[in-house]
Amino acid sequence: MTDKTLDNWKYYLREEHNKPKYKGAGCIIFCPDKDCMLLIRRSEGSFNGELASTGGGVEGEETPFQTAIRETIEEVGKDLSGHEPLNEHEDITEDGIHLTFLMGSIDEFPCSLNSEHDAWGWIDIDEVKMAINRKSGRLISNNFFDREGKKIEVDAKIHSNTIDALKEFNL
Repeated sequence: MTDKTLDNWKYYLREEHNKPKYKGAGCIIFCPDKDCMLLIRRSEGSFNGELASTGGGVEGEETPFQTAIRETIEEVGKDLSGHEPLNEHEDITEDGIHLTFLMGSIDEFPCSLNSEHDAWGWIDIDEVKMAINRKSGRLISNNFFDREGKKIEVDAKIHSNTIDALKEFNL
């Protein structure tokens, strides 16, 4: 066996080679006391106009959970550091794995949206379930706020990854 062949075998047998390739991560923020969850509407980039949870791409050597915490701070202005996830959902694609964490919140909080989003709202879980089951993921609600805090009505599709995670979390 040549040195090159031996090196190739060592590479394929290393633990690092077999680790999952995390592409991104995010948080579904659930307020159990009020039985509602936070949804934000994308205003730019991929999935423009869709409702989703916080989330984005893994940077550098971040763990998926570190990514989810950073993205939540960046996108809605809430630091969930120190909180433990209640559950997690893996969405596996050909590009890699997106991990969604279910995070509990003590109470609803106002959001400070970044430029990637233009609306946020705490939506009753039953309203979200109805949108998923009866309207193919389309949610119409007047429980949203724009960047300036003005109440608005939103008519938008819930992102498929958020729907999949909610189903796995039995919410």
